[in-house]
Amino acid sequence: NDRVAVIASPQGPTLQAITYAFLGAYKSDRAIYYEAISDEPAREASQMVFGRRDLPSYRIDQAEVLISFSADFLETWRSPIELARQYAEFRAPKNRNGALTIGRAIYVGPRFNMTAAKCDEWIAAPAGGEAMLALAILNVILAQGWVGPNSGVDVAALKNFAASYDPASVSQKTGVPADRISKIA
Repeated sequence: NDRVAVIASPQGPTLQAITYAFLGAYKSDRAIYYEAISDEPAREASQMVFGRRDLPSYRIDQAEVLISFSADFLETWRSPIELARQYAEFRAPKNRNGALTIGRAIYVGPRFNMTAAKCDEWIAAPAGGEAMLALAILNVILAQGWVGPNSGVDVAALKNFAASYDPASVSQKTGVPADRISKIA
């Protein structure tokens, strides 16, 4: 028959089974999956780091500080409805380290979008400059000794990797003041 088709983004196994059951009711097997923006780089990174091609699940509701590097999680990135729910929980007053506080959020990106507007701070980074800023923040964190020796991370390798991304040189390339980069860390 094939008069009915489903066109969708890739699904997990449960939703895929439901899709094929739906199509089967109409004697069709025409399911077409596409990725408008490919998740392949994220899957490759997951494979390299965790040995699995699964996309990560984010739990921003459990964070104390959130730095988003052009991930417009309240409008278009991944699952904005779920992430908006988690963001509301993240921003709710909680007892953290003996004090009642709300989560601190920073958005780093070239465009002042809804996610940037909802964060405490927006860092206007040039398009493509987000990675340099992330590495400069990592450089500061490592220089301050804020990564513990028992963290399970090769601190020496990270320091070597981030060494050329000191705030001053990244500031010259991105236009973001060095003291502001250091303050984010």
